[in-house]
Amino acid sequence: MRAAAREQGRFQIDSVEAGTYIIIFNYENTMTTRMPFPKLYYPGVPEREKAKTITLKHGESANDLNVVIKALKTIGSATILPQNKNGHL
Repeated sequence: MRAAAREQGRFQIDSVEAGTYIIIFNYENTMTTRMPFPKLYYPGVPEREKAKTITLKHGESANDLNVVIKALKTIGSATILPQNKNGHL
Protein backbone atom coordinates (compact mmCIF):
# COMPACT_ATOMS: atom_id res chain seq x y z
CA MET A 1 0.00 0.00 0.00
CA ARG A 2 1.16 3.51 -0.73
CA ALA A 3 -0.10 6.94 0.26
CA ALA A 4 1.09 10.39 -0.73
CA ALA A 5 1.16 13.19 1.81
CA ARG A 6 -1.33 15.98 1.30
CA GLU A 7 -1.27 19.53 2.66
CA GLN A 8 0.65 19.89 5.90
CA GLY A 9 1.98 16.34 5.41
CA ARG A 10 -1.32 14.65 6.23
CA PHE A 11 -2.01 11.26 4.69
CA GLN A 12 -4.79 8.71 4.70
CA ILE A 13 -4.82 5.04 3.76
CA ASP A 14 -8.25 3.56 3.13
CA SER A 15 -9.51 -0.04 3.10
CA VAL A 16 -6.80 -1.59 5.24
CA GLU A 17 -7.30 -5.19 6.29
CA ALA A 18 -7.07 -6.11 9.97
CA GLY A 19 -3.48 -6.85 10.96
CA THR A 20 -0.22 -5.43 12.21
CA TYR A 21 1.61 -2.89 10.06
CA ILE A 22 4.80 -0.87 9.86
CA ILE A 23 4.60 2.59 8.30
CA ILE A 24 7.61 3.46 6.13
CA PHE A 25 8.36 6.94 4.81
CA ASN A 26 10.47 7.13 1.62
CA TYR A 27 10.40 3.36 1.13
CA GLU A 28 12.82 3.44 -1.82
CA ASN A 29 15.33 5.47 0.23
CA THR A 30 15.83 7.94 -2.64
CA MET A 31 15.95 11.56 -1.53
CA THR A 32 14.10 13.97 -3.83
CA THR A 33 12.66 17.47 -3.56
CA ARG A 34 9.37 15.88 -2.45
CA MET A 35 11.11 13.59 0.04
CA PRO A 36 14.35 15.28 1.17
CA PHE A 37 15.01 12.67 3.84
CA PRO A 38 16.20 9.04 3.96
CA LYS A 39 13.97 6.02 4.62
CA LEU A 40 12.29 6.32 8.01
CA TYR A 41 9.92 4.13 9.99
CA TYR A 42 7.05 5.29 12.19
CA PRO A 43 7.49 7.18 14.56
CA GLY A 44 10.32 8.82 12.54
CA VAL A 45 13.29 6.55 13.26
CA PRO A 46 15.83 5.26 10.70
CA GLU A 47 16.29 1.84 12.33
CA ARG A 48 13.75 -0.89 11.55
CA GLU A 49 14.31 -2.34 15.02
CA LYS A 50 13.04 0.89 16.62
CA ALA A 51 9.90 1.12 14.47
CA LYS A 52 6.53 0.99 16.22
CA THR A 53 3.92 -1.30 14.76
CA ILE A 54 0.29 -0.34 14.22
CA THR A 55 -2.25 -3.09 14.94
CA LEU A 56 -5.78 -2.69 13.59
CA LYS A 57 -8.80 -4.88 14.26
CA HIS A 58 -11.64 -5.24 11.77
CA GLY A 59 -13.38 -1.85 11.38
CA GLU A 60 -10.84 -0.03 13.54
CA SER A 61 -8.99 3.18 12.61
CA ALA A 62 -5.64 4.60 13.66
CA ASN A 63 -5.83 8.38 13.93
CA ASP A 64 -3.43 11.16 14.89
CA LEU A 65 -0.21 9.26 14.25
CA ASN A 66 2.24 12.15 14.48
CA VAL A 67 5.69 12.05 12.92
CA VAL A 68 8.26 14.84 12.73
CA ILE A 69 10.68 14.46 9.84
CA LYS A 70 13.63 16.85 9.59
CA ALA A 71 14.77 17.18 6.00
CA LEU A 72 18.44 17.28 5.07
CA LYS A 73 19.57 20.34 3.16
CA THR A 74 22.23 19.83 0.50
CA ILE A 75 24.50 22.57 -0.83
CA GLY A 76 26.76 21.36 -3.63
CA SER A 77 28.34 18.16 -2.38
CA ALA A 78 28.08 19.03 1.31
CA THR A 79 25.20 17.83 3.46
CA ILE A 80 24.01 20.05 6.31
CA LEU A 81 22.23 18.26 9.14
CA PRO A 82 19.59 20.09 11.19
CA GLN A 83 20.76 21.12 14.63
CA ASN A 84 18.84 21.00 17.86
CA LYS A 85 18.31 24.03 20.17
CA ASN A 86 21.76 23.56 21.73
CA GLY A 87 23.51 23.64 18.34
CA HIS A 88 24.27 19.91 18.36
CA LEU A 89 23.53 17.50 15.50
